[in-house]
Amino acid sequence: MSKLEVNQSALVASDIFGRSQAFESLQQEIIGTTETAIGVSPYKVSHNSFGTERLAYESFQTSGGIDAYIKKLTVIVQANNKLKHLIGFSAGAAALYRVMSLNPRNDIKLTLFYPGQIRYFLEKSPSCPCHIIFPESESNFSLPDVIKVLKQQPELSELKAELKVEQNAYHHGFMNKDSKAFNATAYNHYCQMLKVLLT
Repeated sequence: MSKLEVNQSALVASDIFGRSQAFESLQQEIIGTTETAIGVSPYKVSHNSFGTERLAYESFQTSGGIDAYIKKLTVIVQANNKLKHLIGFSAGAAALYRVMSLNPRNDIKLTLFYPGQIRYFLEKSPSCPCHIIFPESESNFSLPDVIKVLKQQPELSELKAELKVEQNAYHHGFMNKDSKAFNATAYNHYCQMLKVLLT
């Protein structure tokens, strides 16, 4: 059995910081042990440590950016037919949204945190239940416009999958201890939500 064919029920896709100590800690917090879920990052190396968000972004772009991340996640999701929950953060969340928009499956639940690049993929939607958690605002684009487009979709597909859009008072990166926007209150709240979801 190859590494891509481990039959876990959950997948967690990191943001541009990759498999950092903070990401490993988050995965362990919500799942209990990193062996019970597939943890995915945009990078080939198993662990990452970036001093700044700028360095992480440069590395993300050098590694192929969002398109390469989408391809990587597509291979993993297609090879794991027992996946039931996909959880993503930032770039990982946007990539998962795109993956599930292009690969119709209604037996998976998506939970996506601050997927800023989702703005590029609004023409097609997933056919599975999707919960998107947006921050208070985004500096690079009009978040209200993106939310409006999402909420105006009469249905996500012919399967009429549920789309839940949530916006909170925190900033992009509130779930990442490496981010300046990290918020312990938000982190604890959403970790508890994810633990309930995965049980």
